[in-house]
Amino acid sequence: MLVSTAEPAPLSEPPHTVLVVDDNRVSRDQLATMVEALGYRAVTADGGLEGLRVVREAQPSLVLLDLVMPDFDGYKVAAAIKAQPRFVPVILLTGASDLESKRRGQAAGADDFLTKPVHQVELQIRIAAMIRIRALTEALDAANRRLAELADTDALTGIANRRRFDQLIATEFERCQRYQRPLSVLTLDIDHFKKVNDTHGHAIGDDVLKVVAGVVAKSLRTSDHMARTGGEEFVVLAPESNPSGALALGERLRRRVEGLSVATPSGSLQVTISVGVVAWDGVGVIDSPGLLKASDDALYQAKEKGRNRVVLALVRGEAPK
Repeated sequence: MLVSTAEPAPLSEPPHTVLVVDDNRVSRDQLATMVEALGYRAVTADGGLEGLRVVREAQPSLVLLDLVMPDFDGYKVAAAIKAQPRFVPVILLTGASDLESKRRGQAAGADDFLTKPVHQVELQIRIAAMIRIRALTEALDAANRRLAELADTDALTGIANRRRFDQLIATEFERCQRYQRPLSVLTLDIDHFKKVNDTHGHAIGDDVLKVVAGVVAKSLRTSDHMARTGGEEFVVLAPESNPSGALALGERLRRRVEGLSVATPSGSLQVTISVGVVAWDGVGVIDSPGLLKASDDALYQAKEKGRNRVVLALVRGEAPK
């Protein structure tokens, strides 16, 4: 028996979808009518297995789930819903008021309980509370994702920072080592950057960093990764790049930066970069810090040879015994 006395509460559009799962058609239809009278959109499912299918297809905001159903009861359905990555509040409907039923329901992942016969005012309160919790959960998830992005992003240039690059190179190095695939690392440094800051000020220096980062990022493949790892130093990770491809990439980046023009109060400013490239064939004993050091050494050679140039180093590692 379902008791309905509350007046409908108008909701903002579009209405939330509430899924009613019950193997009893009369109870299911009555509860769906009450849900719609409250201003929500009701969808129904005849039993637990159909309920799980509708959860995947309709992606409801809330599930009203009968506890006692043959074969696949409410405990099992609640546990299956909670195993999915998206948070969906579940309210268990039961005629049993004993604490053991509620304990089992909570252990299965139920968020709240309603005892039959369901009163519409109580239904209204419970649905509104669960949807509010769902909205807060989604907002918290979004905020956490944003914080994770900020933790991995260089605030000035908007590209990955050293923390994120360390994660990327560890993952790519393991993959290339396992499948013996080539991997290249390019270390880029803006030439005479201290002079830029000393002559034009740090604001112009920041502009140079942002412009260089932007043109380099646009010159990469979708499979490449770029990070700012120091004041004026950037690193590019280029999976599946052989020595000739890595050298060509370094030259392309050098030429495009050389063609840049950064506006300053005293006129246009041209900058250049030096690039150290290390190409590894994925075979032999070496580690990711070793690749970065080899790339740094190649960059040092490029600086020693006059800057605005690319130096390539080949690393095959020590043959395993």
